[in-house]
Amino acid sequence: MIFNFDSPFVAWYPVNNHQQLKEKYLPIITQQKQEIQFDSISFANNSHTSYYHRDLDNPLKQKDLIDAIVWQPFDSLLNEKQITPPPVKSDLQDIWWNYYYHNGYAKPHKHATSDFSGIYLLQLDEPNTTEFLQISGELPNHPFMQKEYPTQHITEGHVIIFPSFLLHYVTPCSKTRVVVSWNINTYFQHYD
Repeated sequence: MIFNFDSPFVAWYPVNNHQQLKEKYLPIITQQKQEIQFDSISFANNSHTSYYHRDLDNPLKQKDLIDAIVWQPFDSLLNEKQITPPPVKSDLQDIWWNYYYHNGYAKPHKHATSDFSGIYLLQLDEPNTTEFLQISGELPNHPFMQKEYPTQHITEGHVIIFPSFLLHYVTPCSKTRVVVSWNINTYFQHYD
């Protein structure tokens, strides 16, 4: 007999009003990128991020955007995955943008201070270069304990959701790529 754990996972959902959101938020991100580019390039090669500025006049903290790219996809995940017990409360911890140029990439990392994370593919003019990596145990280990999941099939206008502890990275892009990333924390009912 074999028991398989439910986690980790990678889920993706389309954003219904993607084109309207792109027309509204891509120019805002492009403008903000110009304003903060002098010190926002440290997280990855040939990229800019608002991660270090997300509490300073964050233009992404708008109800229309957060509902469309955080709460609606997360509700879809909870319904589809049937996470048990379901959270009684969820809070948006932070939200920021990443702007990648030609050859931009991000090294493997995880979001250790949150429960679930998301990546909204706001502008993507080539196959997606986001990759996920599960490593069970300490390296080196048997190949069956290591799983990679490329996401070339997930296109612009989708949100990718995953447990925040799951390693993920971006291999070098050929074209400009703009994403909005977010983290949420969830709270569960305690039973005595």
